[in-house]
Amino acid sequence: MLVKIKKGIKDPVKALQYIVVFIKSMLISKPEEIFEVNSDFFIGTKTVAVCIGFNPWKREYFRNYLPEYTCVFVKGETPSFVTIRALKRLNKSYEVFIWSYLESESVYQYCIKNQTILHRVEDGFIRSVGLGSDRTEPLSLVIDSDSLYFNPRTESDLERIVINRSGTYTEEELKYSRQMIDKLISKKISKYNFIKKDLNIKSLINSEKESILVIGQVEDDMSIRLGYDGQITNLELLQLARNENKDAMIFFKPHPDVLKGNRENKTPIEKYEKIAKIVPSEIGLHDIIDMCSHIYTITSLSGFEALLRGKKVTCLGSPFYAQWGLTDDRCLLASRRKKYTLSIEELFYAAYIEYPIYKKGSLEDTIVEIELLLDRSQESIANEN
Repeated sequence: MLVKIKKGIKDPVKALQYIVVFIKSMLISKPEEIFEVNSDFFIGTKTVAVCIGFNPWKREYFRNYLPEYTCVFVKGETPSFVTIRALKRLNKSYEVFIWSYLESESVYQYCIKNQTILHRVEDGFIRSVGLGSDRTEPLSLVIDSDSLYFNPRTESDLERIVINRSGTYTEEELKYSRQMIDKLISKKISKYNFIKKDLNIKSLINSEKESILVIGQVEDDMSIRLGYDGQITNLELLQLARNENKDAMIFFKPHPDVLKGNRENKTPIEKYEKIAKIVPSEIGLHDIIDMCSHIYTITSLSGFEALLRGKKVTCLGSPFYAQWGLTDDRCLLASRRKKYTLSIEELFYAAYIEYPIYKKGSLEDTIVEIELLLDRSQESIANEN
C-alpha cells in the first residue's frame, strides 16, 4: 500500500485516495467488514471459500459452482496486509480460491506458510455463447490446485490426470472421447460460440497453394506470459510462419476480444496485411481451420481445436496440449512431458471430460445447452428484424 501511495504522490487526488483507503483499512477489525458475504456466512457450518481476484459480475455465478462451500469475496481494493489479517481472524475452516494468478505475492506466501488449501480458477475449454469479456456467464470452469493448465512451469491437475491415466483408458472411454470430438466438430462448437453464418469461404482459398493459418492472441495474456520463454508478438509469429512457408497462402485470424475492441490491439492491422490475408470476423474459427493444413500458434486453445481436426500444429509456446507427441514444438518449458506419448482421444478425455466442471453436469449436456442458446439468439435476431 505504501508503494502505491509513493507512486501516487505526483497525482495529489490519487495519493489522497490511497491514504484514505489505507487509514480505513487500519480501522477494520472483523472479517465481514473486508469480505463480501451472504447471510449464511454467520450461521452456516460449511467450509468458507475465500475468493480472491473475482470481478463483481463473476461472484454470483461462482457461488453456484461451489454449493458445498460458503463463498466470501475479497473486495478489489483491499490491501494485502488487510486480507492477511482477515484470514488470521477468520474463526472458521476455510480454503482460498484465486481467479487465475490475481493474488499478491504476500497473500500467496502467507497461504503457503500456513499450509492453506489453495485453488486456482479459470474458464473451461467450452466456455459460452458470446465472449467472456462481454461478461457472459461461463458454462464450464476449471478449479485447479495451485496451478492452472496454461502454466507449463508447474504441474497442473490436468497434467497430473494425463500422466496418472496414461495408458489406462478403457476402450469404452476412448470410444466416448472420439464420439464427443466428432460431435464438437460436426456442430462447430468451440470455447466461444456465435451464431453461425453461411459464408462462401472457399473464395478466400487459392487451391494451388498450401494454406496456413496463424492464430492471433491477446499479447499480454497470462497463457503467453507463463507459456512462452521470453517475449513474443503476433507479428513475430506471423513472420515466422511466412519465413517457413514462403510459397503458401498465409491467413491471420485476430483474437475475438481484439476484434470486438474489448482488448488492446498493439500492432496496426496494416502490418499484418503486408504478410497475410486477414480472416474476416464473420468467418468462424472452425471454417477457416477446415480450409487450412497447418496452424501456427503461441499457446492458443485454437491449436488444440485444430489438432482435433487432424491438422498439423506448430506451437511456439507450451500450451497444455504441447509436448505429448502431437504437435511441432518450438518451446521446451514442459519438456518433462516428452516421455509420454498420447493419442488425441486420451488428451481430450483428460482435458474436456475429467478436468473441467460443467454447469450442466457434463460435456454432452453442455453441447445441448449451447445449441439451445444459439437457437434462441437466432430467433431473437429474427424477431427484431
